[in-house]
Amino acid sequence: MLKIPYGISDYKVLQEENYYYVDKTMYLEKLESVGKVLTYLRPGRYGKTLFTSMLSYYYDVNTKSEFKTLFKNTYVEKNPTKNKNNYYILKFDFLFFITSKKNEQEVEMEFIRKVADGIQKFNDTYKLNARTDYHDITPNGLLLEFLSYFRSLDLEHKLYILI
Repeated sequence: MLKIPYGISDYKVLQEENYYYVDKTMYLEKLESVGKVLTYLRPGRYGKTLFTSMLSYYYDVNTKSEFKTLFKNTYVEKNPTKNKNNYYILKFDFLFFITSKKNEQEVEMEFIRKVADGIQKFNDTYKLNARTDYHDITPNGLLLEFLSYFRSLDLEHKLYILI
C-alpha cells in the first residue's frame, strides 16, 4: 500500500520509499516548449517544492544513472525529452526565509546567505570552487560572479537555475 506523503517535498524520497505520487512528468514536454525563463506561482501547500525537486532530479547530469529508478511508472519514463539529465542544477531554497522582526540590513544578509548556500551546495555537488564568501558583496554581485565563473569553466552542459 502506498503511503501518503504529507510534508515530504523531496521527489527521490517519494519514489524510493513508496509514497503516493500524482505524476506530473507529462508537463516536462510543455515546460521545455514554452520558453527559457519560467515562473511557477501557487499558494502554499500546492506542491511547488516537490515539483521543483522532480525537475532537479530529471534535468541533473548527476542523476542520469538513477533515471529508471526515479522515474519508474511515470509518463516521462517512456517519453523522455531531449533535455533529460542534461544540466548542472543550481538550486536556491528560500523556504525558511524569515523576514519578520528584522531590519532591512538583516533581511539582505539573510538573502545573501541563502544565495551563498545555494552556490556552496552546487560546489559540493559538482566538485567546483565558486566563491561563497559574501561579506563584501551584494546578492546580485555574488550571483553574477558565480555565473561568470561558471561560463569560464566551459563545461559540457548548461546551467539550470531552480528557485
